[in-house]
Amino acid sequence: MENDVTTAAATTDYQISGDGYLLIGWCALTLLFCLPGNTLVLVASMKYKAIKLDKVATILIENIAVADICVALFTVLPRMISAIAEKWEYGCTVTSLATIIFPGVSIQLIVALNVSKLTCLLFPLRARTRTYTQGRIIAVSLWSGILLLVSVLEIVPFITLGEPCTASTSIVTICAT
Repeated sequence: MENDVTTAAATTDYQISGDGYLLIGWCALTLLFCLPGNTLVLVASMKYKAIKLDKVATILIENIAVADICVALFTVLPRMISAIAEKWEYGCTVTSLATIIFPGVSIQLIVALNVSKLTCLLFPLRARTRTYTQGRIIAVSLWSGILLLVSVLEIVPFITLGEPCTASTSIVTICAT
């Protein structure tokens, strides 16, 4: 009889709410489409040279795929695991940084891709002379710019408040107390 009480108590402690199921479902759906889809883009682009665009656009598309895979692995997956476990198991600052860096890089790369396509439309003869090196420079500068921006924004509370970045001073707070 005592064993039945212990089992009943263990099962009632672990109940996911309706919102939890919705969050887990959205996270699972995102992972289901994001990881294979972006991996397919990378394989098709790098191994089979299947993306027949100008060199700069190809580099930007590959970097968008990498940024999206990072979003799935470093923000969506930990969020889904924490929803299943009903507690936050990951560091606040690291996850906060990942929540800003990877979507920010992805958005900036999409903007750069649109500007690149506009440049190709406005100056069609110059589009033929663009190189992979130019695409790499654009991609590295966008990744570096976002990393620098986030680093500065996360260090400012430490300098001004004299305390390390916590959930209360971070620019993004996703931690549960």
